[in-house]
Amino acid sequence: MEPKPVPEILAGLYRSSLEAPEAFQAEYEASSNRVLSILQSFELQEFELQLDDANALHYAAGCGCLDLCEALLRQHPQLNFQEDQYGHTPLLWAVRHGMAGAMQLLLRHGALAWHSDQRGLTALHWCCALDLPRLCRLLLAVPLYVETMIDQRCRRGWTPLHSGAYSGAASCCEQLVAANAQLALRTPDEWTALHLAALKGHAEVLNILAPHCSTEVMLALDSKGFSALDLAKDSGHAAAVEVLRQPEETHRHLVRAWYKCLSRGPEVDFHDLMEAALLIKAPIMEKVSKDALELCCHVVDLGFRIAGYVVEVKDCRGPSGAAPARVYYARSSEQRKVDDVEFLVPRLRSTGQAIWRRGGRYQFRLRGCCDRSSAPDPYSLRQVISEWSEATSLTGQRPRLRRFKSAPSL
Repeated sequence: MEPKPVPEILAGLYRSSLEAPEAFQAEYEASSNRVLSILQSFELQEFELQLDDANALHYAAGCGCLDLCEALLRQHPQLNFQEDQYGHTPLLWAVRHGMAGAMQLLLRHGALAWHSDQRGLTALHWCCALDLPRLCRLLLAVPLYVETMIDQRCRRGWTPLHSGAYSGAASCCEQLVAANAQLALRTPDEWTALHLAALKGHAEVLNILAPHCSTEVMLALDSKGFSALDLAKDSGHAAAVEVLRQPEETHRHLVRAWYKCLSRGPEVDFHDLMEAALLIKAPIMEKVSKDALELCCHVVDLGFRIAGYVVEVKDCRGPSGAAPARVYYARSSEQRKVDDVEFLVPRLRSTGQAIWRRGGRYQFRLRGCCDRSSAPDPYSLRQVISEWSEATSLTGQRPRLRRFKSAPSL
């Protein structure tokens, strides 16, 4: 009795891995030993390893059978470069099914990491579209891959970052941004990656992309005149709208401030424009605990002028004209040009003196102290000051967002 053809056995294993993983585990050892025995006993020709426009290595790679992949590569290394009817090599089969071990093995045996299928999709496109961060990281570690493939467009005109943003692959997008993927590139519909993430409501992706986007990218319009914020609003994605609204509001503030400077005529100079790029909004109280309270402030500092902060605490029930208590903070190295900065205000100083009392009613203000060495001229502002916050009773708590914390210097 003739043995069952190798590709048929592997095709059966592959189908089991997709349709019945438990059955695949149960039959794997017997089937793989059977294939290895056939490969050792017979010198199979290349045509004997073909089935349904794919070869035995496609099926083995697609279900992650590493020992079988290795045996096939030793006897028939050319299988590594053959394509199925869609232009998929065994490497793309491994990637599309998340088989990291098989992908690495095929790459070690010379698989072309930059190969694209009939739709122009590379392995990196597939990783991002299917949200496979481990495989994405492995591909980006391939020598010269980042330089040649990170912004490669498929036939649809999408880069891997476009694919990742649309599918919500936050970790993949983070890796691409760290590898200097171009955020300004657009699809034929004039969509940036920001547009695509907003369209699908992927707030986590937007949180990764937005800090690295220029104002031009943040406000870019697609072929129908919609910004990323417009798409998020029209699609009803509240979380995405919240991420994108803040930069647009900041932009409007800067436009108004710069227009005010420029409207003064030809006497305006550079430091006036730099001062227009400094803004601190009134603090918002977020949480009160036994020994500390948390404030959050929206800070715009495009020139990285602010070196430290002073939180002022005013007792609304205290004597009129009394000086507010002050707590000093250094600027965090992680703070971005436009950021929500959180301040932890202790209840007591190290001397035991109270800064605030639980149950009291207080207002808060934030001063940003500018570094004079970074100023455009010696007459630039020494500080930028927010408005006083609304009077707040220190008894409740508001929902918290993730922000940088600044520790006080008492």
